[in-house]
Amino acid sequence: MPYAAIASVDAGALRWVRLEGGHHDFELRSGDTAVAKVSLPSERGRPATAESVEGRYAIDRAGFLRPRLTLHLEGSSTAIARLVSGPEGLPTRHVIEIGGRASYGLSRSGLSIPAWSISDAHGTEWAHLEPIREGRQLLGCLCDVESPGPADSSSLYALILSWCFISHAWLEDEMVGEWTDHAEGRF
Repeated sequence: MPYAAIASVDAGALRWVRLEGGHHDFELRSGDTAVAKVSLPSERGRPATAESVEGRYAIDRAGFLRPRLTLHLEGSSTAIARLVSGPEGLPTRHVIEIGGRASYGLSRSGLSIPAWSISDAHGTEWAHLEPIREGRQLLGCLCDVESPGPADSSSLYALILSWCFISHAWLEDEMVGEWTDHAEGRF
């Protein structure tokens, strides 16, 4: 599927949508226009993948209590961007590094509603991510992007890594919930 550059779409209409038949596949869309796709691995230990107009990426995950995600072009080991979870002992604050420097922050913006906030290097929020669910199942996410906000490769990488982090954690919770229901006799 052809993708549009993030700078060419209405950033105010961005949302992540779970693809039909793809329990682990999500597409970033603005209206009907696809901007990127993230596919989470169905097997542990495999990298997630992403696609955009700029190419295909692999997203490696390391760590358990403080996960780290690294985005690189498929077939290359050079990191383009990295999400570092909970630096400086702050588990609810994450840093997204583009080109080796802290460029964005990712943090929870609500406890009762599982919402997230992406801020720029100066701490100004430019995107609010609010996951949409049906029961335990994650269906997608509304992306409320402040205007004018960054609309370049670095902002796309921040959205991809943030969504990969959020959806991966959510899918793990879905699996634990199913296992717990099964163990407790609730099918």
